[in-house]
Amino acid sequence: LLSGIPEPNGAPTPAELDQLFGRGVLRLWHGELAAARDDLSRVARATRRRGPIHSQLYAAQYLADAAYHAGRWDEAIVTAEDGAAIARDLGNVWALPMLHAVASYPHAQRGNFAAAAAHLDQAEAAIATDVDIPNRLWTALGRARLATARWNFSGAIAALEAIAAIGHLDGVREPGVQSWQPVFAAALIDVGNLERASAVIDTAAAVARTRGHLCAMVALERERARLVAENDLEQGLEIAAKAAENVAVLAGSPSGRPFDVASFELVHGRLLIRAGRQDDAATALRRAQELFSGLGAMPWEAATSAELDRIGAAGAAARHAPGQLTAHERRVARLVASGMTNKQVAAELIISTRTVGYHLENVYVKLGVHSRVQMTNLLNEHLDGPVEATGVSRTK
Repeated sequence: LLSGIPEPNGAPTPAELDQLFGRGVLRLWHGELAAARDDLSRVARATRRRGPIHSQLYAAQYLADAAYHAGRWDEAIVTAEDGAAIARDLGNVWALPMLHAVASYPHAQRGNFAAAAAHLDQAEAAIATDVDIPNRLWTALGRARLATARWNFSGAIAALEAIAAIGHLDGVREPGVQSWQPVFAAALIDVGNLERASAVIDTAAAVARTRGHLCAMVALERERARLVAENDLEQGLEIAAKAAENVAVLAGSPSGRPFDVASFELVHGRLLIRAGRQDDAATALRRAQELFSGLGAMPWEAATSAELDRIGAAGAAARHAPGQLTAHERRVARLVASGMTNKQVAAELIISTRTVGYHLENVYVKLGVHSRVQMTNLLNEHLDGPVEATGVSRTK
C-alpha cells in the first residue's frame, strides 16, 4: 500500500508525514535500515520544527532503533536520550518506555551496565498499563540484552518469559519488529534447555522465511547451528556454513548490521575451534573482534579476544574511538570532522550553534588537540576507516 506513495516536495503535509512515518517503520521492520532512516529523519526534522510533538517523539523512537541496528550507537543513544528528555518534560508517558529501552541497548552491549539499568528502570516505571504490549516488548528485550552482556543467561530468560507467553500476537511474533527470539533461544541453549530453544527457533524461523527477513534468519540460524552442534558438531558447522552466505550479504548491505555480523562470526569461530580448524576459527574471530572493537562492544570484544588467546592467535590491538567522549560529543566531532561548519552541524542535529561550540571545546580538551584538522586525523586513526561524510554541502 505504501510502495507507491509520492515523495513530498518541500515541507511535508501532515498526511505526507503520516505516510513517511508508516513507510519508515515498515522499512525498519523489514530490515531496510538506510531507507527507514531517510523516511524517519524527514519526519523527525519536520515535526521538531513545527510539531506535532508526539509525532516527533515516535519518529525518534524508531530512528534510535534503526541507528542501533545499523551500528550507529552514538546516534542511537543521543536520539533516544534527547527524545526521552523532551517526553519527560511534556509528560508524554507513552513515548518514554521505548525511548529509554532503546537507549539501553548500546549501553548494555558496550558494558555500560549502570547506564543501561538506569534507562530500563525508567522505562519500566513509565509503562502505564499491563496491556501496553509494545513498550513491554522493547523493555523486556532491553533487560535480556543487559543480562546477556553480563553472561547472566537465566536473567535473560526471566526477562523474556512474559513476552514468550504472548507470542501469538502479530507484533510480538514478527522477528523484524523486535528480534527477541534469537536472544531467548541463545539463553535457553546456554542453560541447557535445548528442546525449548529448538521450538522457539523453529517458530520464529518460519515467520522470518515468509517475510524474507535476512537479519532475523541469520540470527536464528546462528542459534540453530549452536543447538545442533551440541549433539552433532559437523551438522552444526554445515548449518553455519550455509548461513555464512547470508551473513556476507548482510555485511555488504547499506546498513552492514555490524553487531549481528560479529555475533555470528563469534559463534562460528567457537564451532570451528571445537572442530580443530584453528586457522579458520582465527579468521572468523578476528573479523568479529574488529567489528566489536569498532562498536566499542567491550564485553563481546573481550570474549572474542579470550577465544583467540585460547588458540594462540591473539588478535590485533583493539581500535576504539576515543572512549572518554560522550555520545553527544562523539556525534558532534564526527560531523565536524566530515567537513561541516558549526552552523551546519547545528542544523543537522537541530541544536544551537552555541551548543555545538560547547561540545567541540570539550572534545578538543579531552583529545588534547587544538584544531579541526588535528581532531579529524585522530578520529580517523582510531575509527575503522575515514570519518563518514554526510550529504550536506560543505563550506570550507
